[in-house]
Amino acid sequence: MKQPKLLIVELYPSLFQPEGDHGNAVTLQHRAVRRGVDASLIVVHPGDDVPEADIYVLGGSADLDLATCAARIRTSGVLTKAVDNGSAVFGAGAGFCVLANSFVDVQGRKQLGAGVLDVVIESGGQASGTVVTLPSTTLPLPAMSGYEFHTGRAIRAAGVQPLATLEMGEGDGPSGAATDGAVSDHVVGTWLHGPALVRNRELADVLLAWALPDLPLDALPDDELSEAVRAKRIAEARSKG
Repeated sequence: MKQPKLLIVELYPSLFQPEGDHGNAVTLQHRAVRRGVDASLIVVHPGDDVPEADIYVLGGSADLDLATCAARIRTSGVLTKAVDNGSAVFGAGAGFCVLANSFVDVQGRKQLGAGVLDVVIESGGQASGTVVTLPSTTLPLPAMSGYEFHTGRAIRAAGVQPLATLEMGEGDGPSGAATDGAVSDHVVGTWLHGPALVRNRELADVLLAWALPDLPLDALPDDELSEAVRAKRIAEARSKG
């Protein structure tokens, strides 16, 4: 049987303030390789050509260069073409902003995003701290753990679903009605750092399933350990909440 191949591209990490989100791309590669996939990871820096890939990953906190990153992606059309061809895209934190139609930069100016998610990111108060989500009713996701650090609030267009409803955290709304992120087609945007895919392997597997529909996504031998660690983090958050 021919070994399936997967190419993961992390886009322009040097244009974001780091939040550990490189781990998202590493996690995707790790879980794919463990399942017998010939998975490669390429980090694309400014000036590099952007290859056609199966999964694109962006992440970090907002920086002065965020508008430059968004402009590069928008003018090249690389992510729009990729989504049309069935690729998966994941953006965390500032990466979520880049995927949107527009966002507000660190100087308070409205900037055009890549337009891959039909979302507008407006400016709001500082949201920071622990996040615990409720299990998803639209994706195979349990309660997830992470942290948020952002001032943006996502306004989703009709038909664009949130990634999750929050048990703890601010996300995109007031306490008691807070949601996080957006999902449309094979594109996910979220405020969750941690990084999100390291803490929540089910979300990584959703992206892998989109990119490789024929790949069996049975549990890996160390999944029980990762679930136990996440459960501990959630319990700690609830005890302090």
